Amino acid sequence: MIYQWVYEYYEIYPDRVIHRRGLIFQTREHWSLTNIVEIELQQGFLGKIFNWGTIKLLDREQRQKFSLYMIHNPHKYYAVLRRLTPQADLEKHVVIEPTVSVDY
Repeated sequence: MIYQWVYEYYEIYPDRVIHRRGLIFQTREHWSLTNIVEIELQQGFLGKIFNWGTIKLLDREQRQKFSLYMIHNPHKYYAVLRRLTPQADLEKHVVIEPTVSVDY
Protein backbone atom coordinates (compact mmCIF):
# COMPACT_ATOMS: atom_id res chain seq x y z
CA MET A 1 0.00 0.00 0.00
CA ILE A 2 2.86 2.43 0.73
CA TYR A 3 4.31 1.64 -2.70
CA GLN A 4 0.99 2.58 -4.26
CA TRP A 5 0.90 5.95 -2.51
CA VAL A 6 4.47 6.79 -3.50
CA TYR A 7 4.38 5.65 -7.13
CA GLU A 8 0.71 6.19 -7.97
CA TYR A 9 -0.86 9.61 -7.79
CA TYR A 10 -3.37 11.97 -9.37
CA GLU A 11 -2.85 15.47 -10.73
CA ILE A 12 -5.91 17.72 -10.86
CA TYR A 13 -5.97 20.54 -13.41
CA PRO A 14 -8.84 22.92 -14.23
CA ASP A 15 -9.82 20.88 -17.30
CA ARG A 16 -8.58 17.33 -16.59
CA VAL A 17 -7.32 14.74 -14.13
CA ILE A 18 -4.15 12.78 -14.82
CA HIS A 19 -3.52 9.43 -13.13
CA ARG A 20 0.18 8.52 -13.06
CA ARG A 21 1.59 5.25 -11.83
CA GLY A 22 4.82 3.34 -11.91
CA LEU A 23 8.46 3.90 -11.06
CA ILE A 24 10.48 2.78 -14.07
CA PHE A 25 7.70 2.26 -16.61
CA GLN A 26 5.32 5.11 -15.88
CA THR A 27 1.81 5.03 -17.31
CA ARG A 28 -0.67 7.90 -17.56
CA GLU A 29 -4.41 8.11 -17.94
CA HIS A 30 -6.15 11.41 -18.77
CA TRP A 31 -9.77 12.17 -17.90
CA SER A 32 -11.51 15.32 -19.06
CA LEU A 33 -13.59 17.25 -16.51
CA THR A 34 -15.80 18.91 -19.12
CA ASN A 35 -18.32 16.05 -19.29
CA ILE A 36 -18.50 15.12 -15.61
CA VAL A 37 -22.12 14.89 -14.47
CA GLU A 38 -21.75 13.24 -11.08
CA ILE A 39 -19.15 13.24 -8.30
CA GLU A 40 -19.36 10.73 -5.48
CA LEU A 41 -17.24 10.42 -2.33
CA GLN A 42 -16.92 7.02 -0.67
CA GLN A 43 -15.32 6.73 2.73
CA GLY A 44 -15.55 3.73 5.02
CA PHE A 45 -15.01 3.52 8.77
CA LEU A 46 -11.22 3.19 8.52
CA GLY A 47 -11.18 5.88 5.87
CA LYS A 48 -12.79 8.30 8.29
CA ILE A 49 -10.25 7.43 10.98
CA PHE A 50 -7.20 7.68 8.70
CA ASN A 51 -8.63 10.43 6.43
CA TRP A 52 -8.65 8.64 3.08
CA GLY A 53 -11.33 7.68 0.61
CA THR A 54 -12.29 7.19 -3.02
CA ILE A 55 -13.77 9.81 -5.31
CA LYS A 56 -15.80 8.53 -8.28
CA LEU A 57 -16.54 10.69 -11.31
CA LEU A 58 -19.17 9.86 -13.94
CA ASP A 59 -18.34 10.95 -17.48
CA ARG A 60 -21.50 11.59 -19.49
CA GLU A 61 -19.88 11.27 -22.90
CA GLN A 62 -17.89 8.08 -22.25
CA ARG A 63 -20.71 6.68 -20.09
CA GLN A 64 -18.36 5.33 -17.48
CA LYS A 65 -17.13 6.04 -13.99
CA PHE A 66 -13.52 6.48 -13.09
CA SER A 67 -12.15 6.49 -9.57
CA LEU A 68 -9.51 8.40 -7.71
CA TYR A 69 -8.69 5.53 -5.39
CA MET A 70 -7.42 5.88 -1.79
CA ILE A 71 -7.04 9.66 -1.81
CA HIS A 72 -5.67 11.27 1.33
CA ASN A 73 -7.92 14.09 2.57
CA PRO A 74 -10.72 13.21 0.13
CA HIS A 75 -13.09 15.95 1.33
CA LYS A 76 -10.58 18.60 0.23
CA TYR A 77 -10.25 17.13 -3.28
CA TYR A 78 -13.99 16.50 -3.48
CA ALA A 79 -14.50 20.24 -2.91
CA VAL A 80 -11.84 21.12 -5.50
CA LEU A 81 -13.47 18.87 -8.11
CA ARG A 82 -16.89 20.34 -7.26
CA ARG A 83 -15.58 23.84 -8.00
CA LEU A 84 -14.00 22.67 -11.26
CA THR A 85 -17.16 20.89 -12.47
CA PRO A 86 -20.10 23.23 -11.91
CA GLN A 87 -22.10 21.19 -14.43
CA ALA A 88 -22.11 18.18 -12.09
CA ASP A 89 -25.26 17.57 -10.08
CA LEU A 90 -25.62 19.57 -6.91
CA GLU A 91 -26.48 16.60 -4.74
CA LYS A 92 -23.61 15.45 -2.53
CA HIS A 93 -23.14 11.69 -2.55
CA VAL A 94 -21.39 10.24 0.47
CA VAL A 95 -21.47 6.50 0.98
CA ILE A 96 -20.50 5.00 4.31
CA GLU A 97 -19.60 1.36 4.05
CA PRO A 98 -20.76 -0.92 6.88
CA THR A 99 -17.87 -2.47 8.75
CA VAL A 100 -19.58 -4.93 11.07
CA SER A 101 -22.94 -6.61 10.90
CA VAL A 102 -24.49 -8.11 13.99
CA ASP A 103 -27.15 -10.82 13.74
CA TYR A 104 -29.32 -11.54 16.75
